[in-house]
Amino acid sequence: MRNNTQRVDTDKSKRRRESLTAIDAGQIRLAEAELGIKSEDLANLYILESIKGFGPQKFKEVHQARIGIANIIREPARLPIKGKRGEALKSALRSITDETRQTRRHWAMQQILTAQKLRATILTYDHPFYPKRVYNSNNPIPILYVRGNVELLQDPKTVACVGSRKISDPYSTLLEEFAKFAVRFGFTVISGFALGADSIGHRAAFDNLGRTICIMPCGLDRPFPPEKQISLG
Repeated sequence: MRNNTQRVDTDKSKRRRESLTAIDAGQIRLAEAELGIKSEDLANLYILESIKGFGPQKFKEVHQARIGIANIIREPARLPIKGKRGEALKSALRSITDETRQTRRHWAMQQILTAQKLRATILTYDHPFYPKRVYNSNNPIPILYVRGNVELLQDPKTVACVGSRKISDPYSTLLEEFAKFAVRFGFTVISGFALGADSIGHRAAFDNLGRTICIMPCGLDRPFPPEKQISLG
C-alpha cells in the first residue's frame, strides 16, 4: 500500500512539473511587470499561509520586522515571533517540503496570469494602495485581489451599507435613500456584494454616479451569487 501511495505522489509531482514547464516564462515576466509583483514573492506569501497558525497578525509582525519573507523561509531562525508559538512556527518552516514550494510557486504564477487576464491588481502590504485601515485593523490580510479603481481603497470617507438578504419595505427604501444621501456628500459605499441590502447599497451608489466597493466572498473570476456575473461584466 505504501508503494502505491508513493507512486501516486510521484505522479502528482510530475504533473505539477509539467504544468510549470507549460507556463510561458515570457508571459509570466510580462504579467509580473504589469501587476508590479513577482511570482516568487507571491509564492512565498502562499507558503507562509500554508502553515497552520500563521494568520494576518503574524504576517504583520513579520512585515514590521523588515526581515523579508524569503529570508525567513530560507532561515526560519530569523522569524521574529517569540515564545512557544514562535518555536512551533519555526519548526513548521523547517518542515516545508519541495512539493509545497513547487505547488505554491505554480499557484502564484496562475494567480498572476489570472489577474492580468481580469485586469485586476494584487495588493500586498508594500503596495502604495494597500488600505492603511485594513493594515491597522485586527485582520490585516496580507494579500488583496482588486478589480477597478484601486485608489478608492485610500478614500477616508466610506460607509458600509449591509443588512438582510431578504430586506423589504420600508427598510429597503430607507437603505436606498441612505446610500443616495451618502454618495451625494462624497462617501464611498462599501458592501459585501450579496443579494438584498448589499445590492441595494451598491446599485443606489452606481445609479447616482457615486463610488462603491464590493468586498467579494469569492474569487474575482467566480462572482457569488451567480446572478452577479452580469454586474461585473
